[in-house]
This record gives sequence, structure tokens and C-alpha cells, in this order.
Amino acid sequence: RVRGTYGAPKDPHRLTSRAIRGLKSFSVITLMGGAAISSIPDIGIMIMHHGFKDSFKAMRGLWGMNSETIRKINRGELHTAWASFQRSLNSRALALADVGDIFGNRFAFEKSLHNSTNVFMFMNGLNMWNTIMKETTGLMVSNNIGRLSKQYIKTGKLSQIDKQRLASSGIDPDMLKRIGENINKYGETKKGFILPNTDLWKDAQAVRRFRTALTEDTSRTIVTPGAGDRALWTSTEWGSMIAQYKSFSQSFTQKVLTRGLQEKDSAFVIGAGSMISLGMLVEQIKRKQYGQKALTDFDSLLYAGIERSGVMGWFMDINNVAEKVSGYNIGLRPALGIASPNSSTLGTKIGAVGGPSASQIINALTVGKSALSGEY
Repeated sequence: RVRGTYGAPKDPHRLTSRAIRGLKSFSVITLMGGAAISSIPDIGIMIMHHGFKDSFKAMRGLWGMNSETIRKINRGELHTAWASFQRSLNSRALALADVGDIFGNRFAFEKSLHNSTNVFMFMNGLNMWNTIMKETTGLMVSNNIGRLSKQYIKTGKLSQIDKQRLASSGIDPDMLKRIGENINKYGETKKGFILPNTDLWKDAQAVRRFRTALTEDTSRTIVTPGAGDRALWTSTEWGSMIAQYKSFSQSFTQKVLTRGLQEKDSAFVIGAGSMISLGMLVEQIKRKQYGQKALTDFDSLLYAGIERSGVMGWFMDINNVAEKVSGYNIGLRPALGIASPNSSTLGTKIGAVGGPSASQIINALTVGKSALSGEY
């Protein structure tokens, strides 16, 4: 599990294994055109961890007018903290789509199909969105550590919450003091943000701790699915195909939802509300994109916002399967009296259980049957 080989096929070159990988890559190319729009609720997760005020201050400070200097310095800091920043962003996109496995791409067509997913992540804007979110979060994390370190040197005091958060990133009070001393000597402040300039520090251990904390805290905020966040069966070949696009919900439940409910923090409630509100916005954008009428019933719009936001993690995934398989007789919609789709076809039920690749196969068979019968 730690090495990432759990569930890997014994023979990755067999036809079944290669077909599964091909189907997953094809699914990305045909279904993830609006991935960047669907990721808008990520802003709510940022608010959960850093608060509404700090999140939008960082957005304005990093991406507003005359922000080239601070953006360049901040990006350089992140590049140093992450050995390959762009690759880490692309890895997040591939992890969200469950297409990171490239074993057994023997023929040129298979390699081209897999490589096309990388290009598509750029074309659909998801990599650009990940860049914006991670750089903004990195600025907030870096500024927060710098602020707390300078405060600790000046007053010798830290709140219990700040101690816990720093400890979760591997920084104890003694190390925080060393970080603060380096920031006071080598750091600079621009537009109200503390920029540490760790390249100039002489304390190698302080540099390592600061960069590790920066990486870990940013990764916790901008959820990147990892092997340890997923159910074991979803790491197998068939499981990864069935649960494609479900990595985020599993990771969100582990890293954000459970933790937030335990902390009883007001920022979590505000962040969750922001995610749902942004999910409602995404629903209306998607309806406009597909030529559908905008939702005017608030209950239906609220339900769609909860579903689009991903705030309920894998609980909503289970609910969606139950609703579609039961013909919308079981699940949250009927329980809350919310209007449901008119019907659940056999293809919808198979897609709910078998994942997006199964839906693609059903669609292809339906089109082929219609073509043969002369309907097209």
C-alpha cells in the first residue's frame, strides 16, 4: 500500500488490463471537458482552512493588479518546496481522474491515448485551476507561518489552536523561533504578505521544516487523493474503473470532512456553506452549458449544490447509486420530497454501478444499435 503497488495486475500487458486503462483514458477525454468549472467549490475548502477574509485577501494580493513581483517570489518558493511543481499539479489532475497507471501501454495508440489525457487536463483548464489554487494557498500558509514566528519571537506566546496546527505540520515552538529569526533576517514584506526567501537562510534544518510544513499544509487544503485515502477495492483494476472520479470524495471525507466535524470550528461551517453555494452556481452554469432550464425551485437547487460541492464526500456517492438503481424510490431525494428525474433507465443503472466506463460502453452500444436500425 505504501509503495503504491497494491491491486496492481500481475500481468499489466494482458488485453483486459490494457482495455481498462484505455477506457479510463477515453472517459477522461469525453467526460471531463468542464472539470475546471466543476472544481470551483475548491474555494470553499480554502475558506475552511484559512478563513473567508484571508482567502480573498490572498486571491486579491496574488492575482490582482500589479501583483507580478509577489507572484514571482511566491511561485519560486513553491517551486523550491516542491521539487517539480508542475508535475505535482498534473499528478493531482491524474489522481482526480484515476488515470495515473501507465503500466503496459505497449502500442503507440495506447501511449497516445494516455498522453492525450495530459494534454486534455491543460486544455480543459484543470491544471491552470490547480496552479491558481495551490499558489494562493501556498501564499497563505507561508504568510501564516511567518506571522506566527514573528509573533512568537516578539511575545513568546501562541494560542493552543496555533500550536496544534503548527505541530501537525512538524513545527514545535523551538523550531518556530528559529524560523522567525531567519525570516526577520532574510524575509521581506510585500502588500501585507511575509515572503520568507528560504534560499537565503543558513539554517538548513529550519529551511527543511518550513518547506515541509508549506507542502503538507497546502496539500491538506487543496485535496489531492492519495493511496491511503481510498478504499482498498478501488485500487484494483476493476475497482478503479468502477470508482473512477470517486477519489476526491473519498479523500475529502478522510482529510476534510471528518477532521472538520471533530474540530467544531466556525471556519468549517462557513467553508461548507461556501462550497454548497458555489456548487449551486456550478449547477446553474452546467445547465446553461447543456441548454437546460435553470433551476428555480430552491430545494432542488440546494440539493444540486450539495451534490456538486462534494461536501458530503463518499456518502453522496452511495446515495446516488441507491437512487438510480432503485428508480429514485430510495435515497435523499425521495426522503426529502425533492423532485427526481422522470425515470432511471437500464443504462443509467448500469452506469451507476459500473462507473463512467460502463456508461460509455452502453452509450456506444445504443448508438450502434440505432445506426444499424436506420434511426441515424
